Amino acid sequence: MGHVDHGKTTLLDSLRKSHIAAGEAGGITQHIGAFSVELPTGERITFLDTPGHAAFSALRARGALVTDIVVLEVVMRELLSHGMELEEFGGDIQSVKISALKVRAMFGETGQQVREAPPSTPVEVMGWKDLPSAGDLILEVETESRAHEVVGWRLEQKKEQKLAEDQVEIDRKAKEHLEHYQAVREATKDLRRWQQKKAKYEEFKPTPGSEKAKSTEPELNIVIRGDVFGSIEAIMDTLASYDCEEDCKLKVIHSDVGAITESDVEMAAAFDGVVYGFNTKVPKDVAKLAEQKNVPIKMHKIIYRLFEDLKDELSAKLPTKEELDIKGSANVLQVFEVTVGKKKVPVAGCRVTQGEMDKRRDALLVRNGEVIFRGSVSSLKHLKDDVWTVRQEMECGIALHKCPDIRHGDVIQSFEVNEVPQTIDWNPGF
Repeated sequence: MGHVDHGKTTLLDSLRKSHIAAGEAGGITQHIGAFSVELPTGERITFLDTPGHAAFSALRARGALVTDIVVLEVVMRELLSHGMELEEFGGDIQSVKISALKVRAMFGETGQQVREAPPSTPVEVMGWKDLPSAGDLILEVETESRAHEVVGWRLEQKKEQKLAEDQVEIDRKAKEHLEHYQAVREATKDLRRWQQKKAKYEEFKPTPGSEKAKSTEPELNIVIRGDVFGSIEAIMDTLASYDCEEDCKLKVIHSDVGAITESDVEMAAAFDGVVYGFNTKVPKDVAKLAEQKNVPIKMHKIIYRLFEDLKDELSAKLPTKEELDIKGSANVLQVFEVTVGKKKVPVAGCRVTQGEMDKRRDALLVRNGEVIFRGSVSSLKHLKDDVWTVRQEMECGIALHKCPDIRHGDVIQSFEVNEVPQTIDWNPGF
């Protein structure tokens, strides 16, 4: 008996002069086997070959029940770690070192099995624990322990070399992390720990018969459930770095450990909030209630994914931002006045330099790069005709509604207004 790929079948092959290990699927035993060996005295010993893979534990157990002696193949340090002392160290357990663990079989150029490969002999080698790459040099040593010693030394040298090469990058990352951590801690040094924050947020709990909290300002109310107190603490500490209260208020109305409850859903419903679960569960009846109450439940297993989701929720609460899309520009070449009723109205004689001027759009009056007027177009003429649009390189007359001052050299711009979603400007540090 022994762990998978420790050479149990190979050892038995050497006793019965067979090559069973070479033909096994995946190079590991997957069935129990039995065979007998005749001793020089004429007596016989029957061996059972058991699979070492964890999936075959029941099969191994049945084999162990019918045996008298167990030959255990195991790495020596594993025995010592379990308090089993070998004879060579003063104990009472016999041990025999074997070296049948690496190469299971070799095949020549025609597929015949060979036991040796002298210089210039092409062979196919089976039984590698780690498949070598093309171009690798294969060395044979006296024993497996010596092979492990050489491999261990080389891996250690490679590890030290890589650590030396990566040290500069490691130091840089560590410095960045420390600077960010210190900045966050400085910004939140006066805040209490999560238990105290939790008590503070209890005041936001709804009472029976209370109405939903209403606010004209953007606001997100959340309930947090985590698997352990450490998770809740980490989440609350990160929430303490929230610095966008002027854009959208963020309130934790409840936080606790355990599965999400109906009370959590009721509380979130009372405040138009969202329930966040971190590495926890949602019972079916709670999920059904949340659907009835139209309460979102967001479940996460990775903390930075939770905060990405939270940022999206905060951003969705923000009002859209107005962006002006300039559709046309015209330079003012001269200004003259026309009489409309009893009033004199300034009219700008212009040349369209970009895009298209449209009477149906609002306009900006720009002077020295600064917008000094925004309003509607009361009149747009080409020659003496009233028109709706004037294209690039054409001249026109433009009158702006209730604009008292237009000067030579000003620029009139025709624009459309686009409503663009905003994104919360909060960096939780992930």
